Amino acid sequence: MFTSALTRNACARMVAAAFLVVFALCGLPERTASADESRQVVAVVNGKRLTAEDLQLPFYFRALTQEADETNREKLLNDAIDRELIRQFLRSRKITASPDVVDHRMALIQKAIAQQGETLDDVLKRLHLNEKSAREVLQLPLAWERYVQSRVTESQIRSIWETRRRELDGTRVAASQIVLILPPDASEADWASAEARLNEIRDQIVSGKMTFEQAAETHSQSPSARRGGDLGEFEFSGQVDESISRVAFNTPPGEVSHPFRSRSGVHIVKTKSVIPGQLVLEDARPEILEEISRELWSQQVHELREKASIQILLNK
Repeated sequence: MFTSALTRNACARMVAAAFLVVFALCGLPERTASADESRQVVAVVNGKRLTAEDLQLPFYFRALTQEADETNREKLLNDAIDRELIRQFLRSRKITASPDVVDHRMALIQKAIAQQGETLDDVLKRLHLNEKSAREVLQLPLAWERYVQSRVTESQIRSIWETRRRELDGTRVAASQIVLILPPDASEADWASAEARLNEIRDQIVSGKMTFEQAAETHSQSPSARRGGDLGEFEFSGQVDESISRVAFNTPPGEVSHPFRSRSGVHIVKTKSVIPGQLVLEDARPEILEEISRELWSQQVHELREKASIQILLNK
């Protein structure tokens, strides 16, 4: 049952991931890599010489050249190397995508493109690709999907569900926050100073010297300050930064958390109420499976990279 759920419910996301580059570039000016650029060796992975063409990068090769900053170029190339490592790993285990499944996904892609008023041929021609290369783009995520299905057990899924039920069953919390925002280049001393300041503010709230709402209006550096820090109701994922939801979900109603960090600053939150969710395991199964898939991918790539011979030649 859980394997069919992965295929049925995550199908649209798998298609979107496989063709992210294609759809993202549909609106770009028509400019692809030259033949020489496409044949340039960008990396060697376990003896496999990879060119832009091998990695299906011709249509966004310019992102790997001088038009992208060094960080983005490095990420794009390392993502491509990770895919090649996984491709080799799956091939060594004779795990391939079913032609019937590829046909089905291609049909979904054609339908999605048709809804935009185009045909698959229109899009592929503009990107200097063909249906064969498009089908090859799908091979890796579909083969990986088969591998995940072979690894996941029902007990593993149920264990995650039981451990994290409130995160997965649609439970919502109503909460407010106070945040001190820090710049990306803030020092550790800056972070520590913000935490100390929020500890002082929290002490004033807990001691009754001011309400959370008053403190938020006076001190918070978020737009929510105008509402007394009110963030409304939200589920664990998808609506607020997960660092905020994680603390809000674990703070009893009526209490104020201790300071914690997010990517943008230091926060305290007050959880006002908890609204129980109504979802059951079958509703959450696709999300659990996708999370397991991401974790397996990360673990496998880490193991493969430790043993692999990798040379990056793009900048040479």
